[in-house]
Amino acid sequence: MKRQFFKLAFLLGFFALPYFSNAQCNFVANSCSPNLHPYTSDGQYYHSLLLEGETAEFKTTFYAAEEYRVVACSKDGLGNVNFSVLDANYNLIFNNSDYDDAAYWDFKFNSTNDYYIQASLVPGSGSGCAVILIGFDCHCGD
Repeated sequence: MKRQFFKLAFLLGFFALPYFSNAQCNFVANSCSPNLHPYTSDGQYYHSLLLEGETAEFKTTFYAAEEYRVVACSKDGLGNVNFSVLDANYNLIFNNSDYDDAAYWDFKFNSTNDYYIQASLVPGSGSGCAVILIGFDCHCGD
């Protein structure tokens, strides 16, 4: 009987973990989203549960002549995520560590291309959810 209980508890925990980790990332994304203003969200949020020292990588397409804002945050709020933007050949375009760990940055790209965003938690912050949000200037109402 005890053995069945432990099996059941293990299975429930195993299948519930993704739900709870996703809920944590949803909370971070919701608390982070006001920083996209006045940009319009691209409708996605890029997130990863990270251990200290791990790096997540997200691939996205940025379009020529559009203005974008990339926002990075974690469970502890803004400024706790190091993020870099790299081109398709992994050439570094931007690293927020070069700008006092800026929580967001605005970009305008000269050509349409695929880019990579790499995110990691600031050293010493432990583990948690890193969230990247991308917004674009839609020129709505112009």
